[in-house]
Amino acid sequence: MVVEHPSTNLNFYLGGALVLVLLAIPLSQRAAVAPPVALKQSFAHFPMQLGFWQGHHTFIDPEELKATQSHAHLSADFSNPDHGQINLWIAYYESQKKAGGFVHSPKGCLTASGWRILKSGTAKIGPELPVNYLLVEKMGTKLIVFYWYMQRGRWLTSEYFNKFYMAYDGLLHRRTDGALIRLSTIARPNTQAGVERLTFFARLLAPELHKFIPE
Repeated sequence: MVVEHPSTNLNFYLGGALVLVLLAIPLSQRAAVAPPVALKQSFAHFPMQLGFWQGHHTFIDPEELKATQSHAHLSADFSNPDHGQINLWIAYYESQKKAGGFVHSPKGCLTASGWRILKSGTAKIGPELPVNYLLVEKMGTKLIVFYWYMQRGRWLTSEYFNKFYMAYDGLLHRRTDGALIRLSTIARPNTQAGVERLTFFARLLAPELHKFIPE
């Protein structure tokens, strides 16, 4: 079930911004010497068969890839004759050390590409496995997007907690590695069918992620 986000809680975001400001200076000093943490294994070994879904690697424009500033990535389309097609995008950062070198939120990337956000909220693909939900539209095409973050053993949806834990681990453990996972599909034949398609696929995907992304 998708739950739409209520109106922005200004105090929450201001509090989060204050925490980030207070941590910015010590983080920049300590994270600058935080060693990079590589994937457990290369995305080249990521399975292209998940249940009845068959995948293949897809091309990413070099300029778009450069803009993500990720150290490793996976872009693949998975198709199922009975359920349509899903795009999987994973961006992995061995370390996050400077402004612009953080995990990028799909919201900014999508709107910059001309997509208009119609709805946003959260959904659950399983117990304690929440994901961010977006319904976006561009030139009459509607796209459903699930995304979340995996940061040193944590499964997160909040972009603010994502940055908070990056700062926290950078200060205490000299680790700032992390990943963004994004799934997208056309809202066909309708939005609900697309949500169910992504939910089913995400449940197959979740166990595989832990084989690649460090904890």
